[in-house]
Amino acid sequence: MQVQPLSNSVSSAVPVAGAAAVLLGKQGESAQSTVLAPVEGVSYSASVQNGPRPVADTYENPSRNRSSSASSPAAETAESSAPRQQRQQQQEEAELELVRELKQRDQEVRAHEQAHAAVGGQLAGGATYTYQQGPDGVRYAVGGEVQIDMSKVPNDPQATLDKMQLVQRAALAPAEPSSQDRQVAAQAGQVAAQAMAEIAQERQDRRVAETEAREQAAAATREELEAARKEQKKADEKEQEEQQVSAAEQMAEYNAKMRRINEYLLEITVPAPVTAGQILDDVV
Repeated sequence: MQVQPLSNSVSSAVPVAGAAAVLLGKQGESAQSTVLAPVEGVSYSASVQNGPRPVADTYENPSRNRSSSASSPAAETAESSAPRQQRQQQQEEAELELVRELKQRDQEVRAHEQAHAAVGGQLAGGATYTYQQGPDGVRYAVGGEVQIDMSKVPNDPQATLDKMQLVQRAALAPAEPSSQDRQVAAQAGQVAAQAMAEIAQERQDRRVAETEAREQAAAATREELEAARKEQKKADEKEQEEQQVSAAEQMAEYNAKMRRINEYLLEITVPAPVTAGQILDDVV
């Protein structure tokens, strides 16, 4: 698997048994870029249980079985053509078997990579394939990969966690994930674990900040209540003083009124004293 700074790829590789085949480059490459390589060196996404059997060379030299007596040229020609026909038939059967396996492998590879791309969505790029040309001249996909973005979301661990979970699902989407697919899923799991740790730390920091804010608010409330109680006490004391002053004034006014009443009652109930001059005046 090719690991890139901002992306990764999901693919698989299984060795193929068989004879040598022509490996072609990607679509658009010139014919000069093609090389001959053994099929064992080809990487592909789908495994094949039984590879094509190599063609056995069953040709035998007729001269080894020739008897001491001379045989006719026609008999020798018939004896030598039989192994060639057998070899040709075996070669054709081997080529047909190889074509069948390449077709099956092509379907498996494409289904494998399409599963990655379908689940990965916008995170996954298009599938790229490695091709092998079969005996029929057709290019078959025998390997492939899908680039997938594994970069973190800056300053957003929750988004990073969601992204890595999608990467894991995309990597393990095929029915038979390859070892490289599992490696990508494991790497995404590590990034997801880091994001979860960051989320837990953020939640802890948020809880601490909320606790501190509540404590500060409670302290401010207590101070306000204490100040209000002091103000209320002052107001009550002032009101009480005012009430006392008012009661004293009322009492003084009441007492003054009572004196005036008493004085008036005395004036009307007690006769005025009679003097000697008044008595003489009354007699005369």
